[in-house]
Amino acid sequence: YDILMHRAVDYLSGTESYLTKPVYDFVLNDPKAFSPATAFAASTFPVTDSFSSTWQALNWYQQLIAFRLQDASHVAALLDADLKRLRFVYDNILLDAKDSLYQSSLQQLSIKFNSNPESSLVDYYIAQQLIQQAAQWENNPGSPHRLAYNKAIEICTKAIERFPDAYGSKLCRTLIQQIEQKSVSAAVESINLPGEELLAKLEYRNISSVHLKIVRLPQSPRRWRGDAWDGDEILRRLNQLPAQKTWEQTFDDGGDHQPHTTEFGLPSLPVGHYALLVSDSENFESNKATSGTIMFTVSSLGYWYI
Repeated sequence: YDILMHRAVDYLSGTESYLTKPVYDFVLNDPKAFSPATAFAASTFPVTDSFSSTWQALNWYQQLIAFRLQDASHVAALLDADLKRLRFVYDNILLDAKDSLYQSSLQQLSIKFNSNPESSLVDYYIAQQLIQQAAQWENNPGSPHRLAYNKAIEICTKAIERFPDAYGSKLCRTLIQQIEQKSVSAAVESINLPGEELLAKLEYRNISSVHLKIVRLPQSPRRWRGDAWDGDEILRRLNQLPAQKTWEQTFDDGGDHQPHTTEFGLPSLPVGHYALLVSDSENFESNKATSGTIMFTVSSLGYWYI
């Protein structure tokens, strides 16, 4: 092992310390690592530090894929090795364009092995990548990936239609369920003035309308709830109270499976303690619907509690 090692000497304290990282540490930054299997196996990745675990793993994948390329009778084994290689490269490469290169490589694999049930696993990985991109839109509305969830569902649906019993198709079904999962939550100021219209914020996903109900609590939210924190039990108890008002609110779900936020008005209420129930079902049953609740007080006084 002839790699030069850094030696740091602390002249002030008279102590010596040694860095365990080589001067010329191997860094994976060559886009050839995303090349199709045949080109990848024949590629050269120059290295000074041959003890680098990253380089050794890359070299091992080259040997494995070269071996699999010679065995035409086990296409699934080649596809499995190539998928693992691409994921390894994606996780370890330092390259700005790695997302597009990884996705392009997966798409080429999907096309090449389109008639093989194992291609459904490639489609699953493509859909996973699209989901990661779609998640960027939530915090960056300027992102071009707003409809990436839709594209992921489309890819998974086609994979399931081609090979309904394949392992990748089973993963795709789970992915679709995750994308289409409904969610809703509301927020209201904890203390509100009597006689004034209130403003509530609604966060929702995969829902285009909600049923709303306001009930009056017999005492403060903290005392009424007591030590109970079970959401289903609290919702059951709230449903037993007489409603002050019930109505339905509709809004645009965006058609993109993305989380959205909107605001809507609540009627002015007299002094008292209240709860707002939100659900995509008019029965407000937690076991059969997507439901939530928020408690608040109408008062001219404000207070804090711990």
